[in-house]
Amino acid sequence: MCFGGIEKALLNLLKNIDYKKYSVTLLLEEKEGPLLKEIPSNVIIKEYRINNNKNVLFRKIVNRLKLIFFILLNLKKYDFSACFYTSSTPMSIISRYLSKNNYIWVHSNYKYVYNQNETQFRNFFKQIKINKFNRIIFVSNESKNDFIYYYPSLAKKCSVCNNLVDYKEIIELSKEPMPGGKENIKVLLHVGRHTEEDKRISRLINIAKKLVDNNYHFKMWLIGDGLNHQNYLEQIEELNLNDYIDMLGSKTNPYPYYRHADVFVLTSEFEGFPVVYLESLVMNLPIITTIPVSSDDLNIEEYATIVSKQEDDIYKAVANFLDDGTVAKKEFDPVKYNNDISAKLEKMFNGQEL
Repeated sequence: MCFGGIEKALLNLLKNIDYKKYSVTLLLEEKEGPLLKEIPSNVIIKEYRINNNKNVLFRKIVNRLKLIFFILLNLKKYDFSACFYTSSTPMSIISRYLSKNNYIWVHSNYKYVYNQNETQFRNFFKQIKINKFNRIIFVSNESKNDFIYYYPSLAKKCSVCNNLVDYKEIIELSKEPMPGGKENIKVLLHVGRHTEEDKRISRLINIAKKLVDNNYHFKMWLIGDGLNHQNYLEQIEELNLNDYIDMLGSKTNPYPYYRHADVFVLTSEFEGFPVVYLESLVMNLPIITTIPVSSDDLNIEEYATIVSKQEDDIYKAVANFLDDGTVAKKEFDPVKYNNDISAKLEKMFNGQEL
């Protein structure tokens, strides 16, 4: 349970379940991580840790026997089961056997994860046996439609349900003091995993360089960590941007930064439906983004400034904001939004059609 969009989405779901109606068990491959302590006390947490012995044959035998015994002990034990982390092979297998009413969540658009390579796309979903699930849940219409393009025979199994947002907690946590405070200049914020393949934070750093070269005064806060964190530090150093960009690392509570920032800028190559959209909307923080996703519950184009993935276009949108400021096109109602999502979840738990 580390800091990430899927983990936060899962946590928000767990916090919004009515534990007077439902008994909930959470199965984790590793029972660890900073978000573990935030899981409601009502949730029964179990660990299913796979064996990683270097001896391939031994590892396969141990993991296969463990899988068989676990399934036999828990076969059809639950009224609802779901694999919430799409790429977990063990959980994709186990969740199908725990209940007749089984689901899998698809949080990203795998068409772009695999760079539109149909073979890799199909191999991924074949590995997790996507056709064996009763229902397939997507967090955006775009990812659902791209999936159905390759798997038209599974269209009837596919539905869209966005993630819940814990707006009360976000607002409350945003009131906590922020280390260092805020300077009297506009602040650009990015919160997310530091991986170049999908997040493309290098674009954001290059845009910062262009802003500096054109005499803009601003501060950029980058919250997060990941595989390419060191590369970004080196890029910032090379471009002499240390006075403009603060690399703040991962934050247990990033919300004071949302409160003090002036705009959220997302320069990703692909996403499912970013949790940071919901967090920004709750904090009334304007959004500039390269990801125009929508769901049945929320169309981000109604709330954000959408730009292409070209650095020049992103730069122009950010420069315009620094010149004139921008406001959201539509007011976000988190209460109605959550109520709509919760109604869908209730139907899932009870085995009803969405």
